[in-house]
Amino acid sequence: MKNIKVLSAIALVAVAGILQSSCKKYLEQPALGALSTAQVYTPAGVDGLLIGAYSALDGGRGDNGALGGGDAWQAAASNWVYGSIAGGDAHKGSDGTDQPAINSIAKFTVDASNGFLNTKWKAVYEGIARCNNTIRAAGVVTGIAAADKTNILAQARFLRGHYYFELKKLFNMVPYIDEATTEYVQPNTADIWPKIEDDFKYAYANLPATQSQIGRVNKWAAGAYLAKTYLYEKKYTDADPIFTAVVTSGTNT
Repeated sequence: MKNIKVLSAIALVAVAGILQSSCKKYLEQPALGALSTAQVYTPAGVDGLLIGAYSALDGGRGDNGALGGGDAWQAAASNWVYGSIAGGDAHKGSDGTDQPAINSIAKFTVDASNGFLNTKWKAVYEGIARCNNTIRAAGVVTGIAAADKTNILAQARFLRGHYYFELKKLFNMVPYIDEATTEYVQPNTADIWPKIEDDFKYAYANLPATQSQIGRVNKWAAGAYLAKTYLYEKKYTDADPIFTAVVTSGTNT
């Protein structure tokens, strides 16, 4: 009887060891739906990150949903709800019970509980995160020609400037997060216009006049956006020569 108990105990220990080993191996399986740093931190990976930053421009994820939740049109760069309806040149139609969140926006009684604003906020910060990821990766990846790396950084900073411009227009004082930020609990006490300016200035100075691929931003797009930023800041004398340069370039007009 004693021998049976000893054998049973040994068997239990063996089974426990096997289960522990099996569980450990099972839990340590790599995530099949996630890319590793080694896969992303390559020249092709950096360009893929940049394309991802572009893809956030419309606020959607490709299935009529918005990045981070909600409907894509609530986060779209057209700002139909936050601009056209709020400005009075569009009307949502239907009745008061249809899309009720729009009513408070139209009447200027909106508060933080409005889901449309949450959708827009999350989608724009997702775009910013993608820009920051691109900038971080481009800074450490080898095998990219210096001119190409500068072009990538300038495109990413243009896009980041655009996303923060969206936030500044809609929310005014917002937390600023860039590629060097490690603490993501940030205050919203600083005016971010200078940061937006810096991104567009870098893009204007470093982007080529034309891009080899259709759809990528160029120097004149950056110049127009920088000048528009100056208008919002009431820096009219700074904006004027840049607008003139954009118009007379003959590239985009």
